[in-house]
Amino acid sequence: MRGRSLLTMTWRDVLFAHWPVPPAVVESRLPAGLAVDTYDGKAYLGVVAFRMDPIKPRYAPFGLTFGECNLRTYVAPADGADIDADTEGALDGERSSGSGPGPGPRPGIYFFNLDASDRLSVTVARRLFGLPYYTATMDVTRRGEEVRFHSRRTHDGAPPNRFAATYRPTGEPTEAEPGSIAAFLAERYRFYTAGTDTSPDRGREGNGDGDDDGDRSRDGTRGRGGGEGRSLAVGEIDHDPWRLSSAEATIEANTLFESNGFERPGGEPLLHYSRALPVRAGRLRRW
Repeated sequence: MRGRSLLTMTWRDVLFAHWPVPPAVVESRLPAGLAVDTYDGKAYLGVVAFRMDPIKPRYAPFGLTFGECNLRTYVAPADGADIDADTEGALDGERSSGSGPGPGPRPGIYFFNLDASDRLSVTVARRLFGLPYYTATMDVTRRGEEVRFHSRRTHDGAPPNRFAATYRPTGEPTEAEPGSIAAFLAERYRFYTAGTDTSPDRGREGNGDGDDDGDRSRDGTRGRGGGEGRSLAVGEIDHDPWRLSSAEATIEANTLFESNGFERPGGEPLLHYSRALPVRAGRLRRW
């Protein structure tokens, strides 16, 4: 792909915790132009917690280290439209083997929030890029294979938010098999955001009627959200395929659902863990 990456980073001690939810729960919260991407008819809300170690601008000799915790879901363009994957700002060079399909409408991640423990990084992400980052205090420690993660939001004027968990891998790391639920959740190389206002009433008007025909399922069904009024930021990342382990976790606190206007899903989450993954990120583009 043409263009240059702006940032390089390594994500460490990554916990993926995913809960299946009815597609309509997510659909009502998406901006115009995006539809829910489903697996076996289910949408997913995911809490992903990890440590950036380090993150730095391209060619910078030093970087920053801090924790991050986000709530996300999985989406695709609703109307078959897509930005040009070869326009300026995409990542340069050959795509890594894990970088997914080429040009054309591609599924991605939609972030409801991204909490981080570095105030400067949060300020830059919000003011320059319009990303829904929020300042938080975080503590991430590892003893042997066990990771302890604690996050408490401190951002002025934002809803309170807390996540605390102890987790560890329970299996050998392997690449996700194509078509598996692990690949569906992890192998995403594009993300979308609608700015720093991700409040519950920000979603698409008229799509909270409870119908499930708004999702984009693996059977090829697309959602009904058109592109009218669309103003989304689109970013791309590049990395090798995730090497994921099964995991176990004790989640002591989790208010990410409530702070983003969702009811807390029932049942146990689907858990995955990754020790480390180097990543490159390109600049955001408007779509």
